[in-house]
Amino acid sequence: MTIQNLQLVNVLVLIMAGLIIVETIILVVTTLSLSKQIQDLDQNLRVLSQRSAQGLAFARRVITAIEEGIPELAKVEDTVEKQLSTLVENTKTADQALGRGLDLLRFETGEARGQVDTVLSRFSQQTFRLHRLLIHPAMRASEIVHAGVKVLKQALSREAKSPASLGPDKETFI
Repeated sequence: MTIQNLQLVNVLVLIMAGLIIVETIILVVTTLSLSKQIQDLDQNLRVLSQRSAQGLAFARRVITAIEEGIPELAKVEDTVEKQLSTLVENTKTADQALGRGLDLLRFETGEARGQVDTVLSRFSQQTFRLHRLLIHPAMRASEIVHAGVKVLKQALSREAKSPASLGPDKETFI
């Protein structure tokens, strides 16, 4: 081989070595990054596992409490049902008594309304009679007075318009 070719081979070997070093750096950085992410994921999974264990323990306590309370729940249900039955019966009794009271009140109110209508009708009739007795004579007297005033005005205005009643100075000039 010639020296020129030897230099070319050396340059190519150096390029190859540089590429291997770059590849190694990339692999080291990638490995470190993945290692960090795996550690974070492991930590998160531990926290999730602890919370899941706590939630599972709580669920077990709730299930145990429910299982223990089921027999007592039946007793409570029976007690509530009896009390509701009593309440319904009392409500029906009160409703019937109230209905009877309202019917009686309607009946008595109807009689009172009839009596009030009779009294008001008689009062209205008497008021109309009194009105007619008072108004008609007053209207007739008023008409007579108005007619008298009108006749007097006409009589006075005729006397005032006659030329004889006017003096020589007050005659109309044509």
